[in-house]
Amino acid sequence: KGFVFSLGELPTPPKAVIFVNSGALLTTKKATTVPDLQALAAKGTQIFTCGTCANYYNITQNLAVGEIIDMMGITTLLANAAHLITL
Repeated sequence: KGFVFSLGELPTPPKAVIFVNSGALLTTKKATTVPDLQALAAKGTQIFTCGTCANYYNITQNLAVGEIIDMMGITTLLANAAHLITL
């Protein structure tokens, strides 16, 4: 939660944030990270949740912020990124 909040406090927010594995749960309606992600999105950051992960956790209908992205979309974003941060 602190990291997600901090992303929104950066002078230049990231262009995109991709949530994979159990991180996908951070984009759901009950997650405490949703207000920070919505604020980040309002600053222009694209929020993505891995589609395979959303299906695995059965959360596709519970997303509160962002959109589902497939592996080709993830690969394209990563390949075209000038800088990457991974956790």
